[in-house]
Amino acid sequence: MKLKINMTKTQLMRLINKYLVLLLANLILVFATVIFYNGFNIVAGGVSGVAIIINNFFDGFLDVTAYVITGILLIASFFTLGKKVTVRSLFSTLMYPVLLTIVYRIFECFSFDEWFTANIAAMGSEYYLINYFLCAVFGGLLCGLSVGLAFLVGGTTGGFDILVLIIKKYYKNSNESLINFIVDGTIIVAGIVVSILKPIFYDGVEASSLNYGIIFAESGLNILSAICCAATIQIVYITRNNSISCEIITDKWEELNKYFINELERGTTIYDVTGGYKFEKRKLIRVVIHKKEYEKVIEKVREIDPNAFSTFTFTKQVLGNGFSVNNPYE
Repeated sequence: MKLKINMTKTQLMRLINKYLVLLLANLILVFATVIFYNGFNIVAGGVSGVAIIINNFFDGFLDVTAYVITGILLIASFFTLGKKVTVRSLFSTLMYPVLLTIVYRIFECFSFDEWFTANIAAMGSEYYLINYFLCAVFGGLLCGLSVGLAFLVGGTTGGFDILVLIIKKYYKNSNESLINFIVDGTIIVAGIVVSILKPIFYDGVEASSLNYGIIFAESGLNILSAICCAATIQIVYITRNNSISCEIITDKWEELNKYFINELERGTTIYDVTGGYKFEKRKLIRVVIHKKEYEKVIEKVREIDPNAFSTFTFTKQVLGNGFSVNNPYE
C-alpha cells in the first residue's frame, strides 16, 4: 500500500511539473507575440500569425481572434480526432489565448504599444528595419524556446498542432514536419499578401505610393523569424539522436507488446532472459522508438508494470521501416 501511495505522489509531481513547464512555454510564446510580433505585425506562422493578420483589420482584438481560432480548432478536433485527443490537448490549446488576454490587456492598459511605437518613431525612419529585424529575431528565438520546452515534457503549445494531426489522420503517409511547414508557410504568405493589399484596398493608399522595398524587406524578416524559431527548436529539443532503443524486462510483456504494436505501431523483439541473481525466467522486450514518443513510453511502462527494469539508449542511426523509410517524424 505504501508503494502505491509513493507511486501516486511521484506521478502527481511529474504531472504537475509537466503542466508547469507547459504553462511557462505558453507564457514565453505570449510575450513573444505581444512584445515582439504584435508591435510590427510580424507574421511567423501559428495561431499568433493568423491573429496578427486579422488584427490588421480589427485592431485591439488580438486575444479575441485567438479565442475564435482556438475554438474552431477544438471543435474540429472533437469531431475528427475524438474526445480523448481533444481533452489531452485542451490545456495547451486554451492556455495560450488565456495568457494572451492577461498579458495583452495589461500592456494595453499601460499603453505599451503606443510607448513602443513612439520610441521607434523617435529613433528615425532609418532605424525602422533594424528594429523590425531585432523584433523578428528575438520573437523567433522565444517562439522556438517555448515550443522546444513543450516538446521536452511530451506536450505541445497547442494551436495548429491540432490541424496537423487532423491532416495526418486522413493522409497517413504524409510527413508531419512537411505538414507543419506548409501550414506555417501558408500563414506567412497570407501575411505578406495582406501587407501588400491592405493599404491599397482597405486603407485607400495609392499603389504607386507604397514603398515596396520596405514591404519585401519586412516579408523577408518574417521568414527569418520563422527560421529562428525552427533553429531554436532544433537546439532545445531535436538533436541528431532522434531514436531511442528501449529494453524492458517485465512479467507483463504481453500487455506492453500490444501497446507497442497496436498504439505506437512499432515492431518489437522478445527475448527469454534469466536473472543472474535468482535465476528467474523473464521476458525482455526490445523496441526502437522516436524521441517524441519517449515520455509516453515511460508513462505506459510505469502504468502497466511499475516493477519493470527498463533501459533507454540514444541510437546514432536506425535503418528500417518507420525510421529511415517513411518516418512520420523526419
